Amino acid sequence: MRAPPGVSVAVALAFRLVPMLAGTARNVIEAQRARGVDPAAGNVFRRIRNYIPLITPVLAYALRGADMTAMALESRGLGADPERRTQLREFRAGATDAVVLAVLVGIVVVCVLARLAGYGTIAFG
Repeated sequence: MRAPPGVSVAVALAFRLVPMLAGTARNVIEAQRARGVDPAAGNVFRRIRNYIPLITPVLAYALRGADMTAMALESRGLGADPERRTQLREFRAGATDAVVLAVLVGIVVVCVLARLAGYGTIAFG
């Protein structure tokens, strides 16, 4: 569809928002029921009044989720300038890497030869 990445993410987040809010509301209602408050008790007006205090925790959870989502999208570079965005860089081994590898192999060879010569054994007495 050739939509910009920002538009695609906005649509995906909008579709994700409703089930997320419904799940959060369900969790808050279950927590209130565990505390002995039944928001579904009483007539229609009483039920509406019982659900009003549940709005605050649902919005708090929604704002926290939105903040975490924003941080995740920012860390993945959404909205960054494509020209300035970093790309995968392939590192090649150089002379320093070869020297370090040769020294480590030499240490291992010396340790193996010393062990075969009898050094490093534990004598049980």
